[in-house]
Amino acid sequence: NGKMVSLKHQIKNGDMIEILESIHQTPKREWLQYVRTSKAKNRIRAWLKRRQREHSIVVGKEMINRGLKEYNPRGDDAAARKEYSRKLDHVLTTFKLKDEKHLFTALGYGQISIKNVMTEVFGAAAIATRGHSHSINKKEKDDQFIIQSLENSSQSSNNPQFTALSNLNGIIVGQERNIMLKFCKNCSPLEGEKIQGVISKGKGVKIHRLGCKYLLEADEKRIVDVRWDDEAINTSLRPVQLQVLCEDTPGVLANMSRAITTSGFNIGNVHLRKLSNGRGLARLEVMLKSLEDLENVIKRLRQEDGILEVTRR
Repeated sequence: NGKMVSLKHQIKNGDMIEILESIHQTPKREWLQYVRTSKAKNRIRAWLKRRQREHSIVVGKEMINRGLKEYNPRGDDAAARKEYSRKLDHVLTTFKLKDEKHLFTALGYGQISIKNVMTEVFGAAAIATRGHSHSINKKEKDDQFIIQSLENSSQSSNNPQFTALSNLNGIIVGQERNIMLKFCKNCSPLEGEKIQGVISKGKGVKIHRLGCKYLLEADEKRIVDVRWDDEAINTSLRPVQLQVLCEDTPGVLANMSRAITTSGFNIGNVHLRKLSNGRGLARLEVMLKSLEDLENVIKRLRQEDGILEVTRR
């Protein structure tokens, strides 16, 4: 009807609809909350699934390439790839996979481990030594570092500095609370989200959200189980990046600011950009503690006039 409305606007019989398209726009999981027909929902889910699968194939292929270099017993890349090609059918049969792309996908999703795949290619003896003499010194040092990191974490339980860090971050690593932690700046995990840790040399354990690209690319042997500590009092704020599609009209930025500040949170940085068709794109950094905080802020923003779409970056 000649007016700009948000995706959540409910149309009525007789409404004149103009759909604005952009080559930079792609389906988002949040759209599932707005669409009504099963066909639309299925199309969105199919696109999201296809994109996630494409990313998993890339990650899985890279894991195979790294595994062939890390685990092969001869130190000859060409020989390792030849052995992998020769054993590929055996690997696919073992894991009940259709083809190599399904193998990459399973690795990328974390459904099988690269260590188990390399065991089928090179044998258990080669995997136990992580290859042979050409790489054993470096790999043994890496293993010793990880073991020492975990031992140091356990021994530090009486250290007030580590206790303070643990209470502040509210994370349990394995069964230990008193471990030096850092949070991944890329995914900025919030309390209540599913997480995993990666042991980082000299920096303790780095905490990632599940699905973070750096977690998917991390060395499997450095990944440790972590969880939020229900007994800890979470007082730490972390920067969360939000992207807001809005109408390019006076007062819309004030509406965003009011929605966030009245919810009890602070805005860090704001970047605005004009788009075509009378729209604008705002990128906001908001300091939050938990997943519940994030959901409340997004809900509050979506209630404001002029706000078309809110997503987490």
